Amino acid sequence: MAEATEAAAGIEPRRSQRETSRAPETFMMASSAATIGQSYARLVERLRAEPGVAIGLQGKKGFGADALTTGDKIFAMLSKQGFTLKLPRDRVDQLIASKDGVRFDPGHGRAMKEWVVITPGREKLWLPLAKEALAFVGRKG
Repeated sequence: MAEATEAAAGIEPRRSQRETSRAPETFMMASSAATIGQSYARLVERLRAEPGVAIGLQGKKGFGADALTTGDKIFAMLSKQGFTLKLPRDRVDQLIASKDGVRFDPGHGRAMKEWVVITPGREKLWLPLAKEALAFVGRKG
């Protein structure tokens, strides 16, 4: 009843805790999810021929199930936030400074220093960055 009164008075209705706690960096909107998914599928097809690249982690059904991996370590994935890569911290900082990405937050409120979500509209960067991520994670072994 209070919501109807607020709406009639021109006041925005209160949002639930769940609605207000979403990260502002969440890029994948419902309308673009199919396009991003198609771009990711094309990327997977291109990279699966690279030596040492696998799709998914053995026995995983949730996080990492469709990720690109090398040596059982994720180097690229499609997260709820968008196309996500593991790169050296300095490289992540460069991508953020150039507005090509934002730090990845897996949901616990702490952004990860070596993970970046690529900004929408920058799909041309995906393949070269994924190759950088593959080399970086493969080197860390």
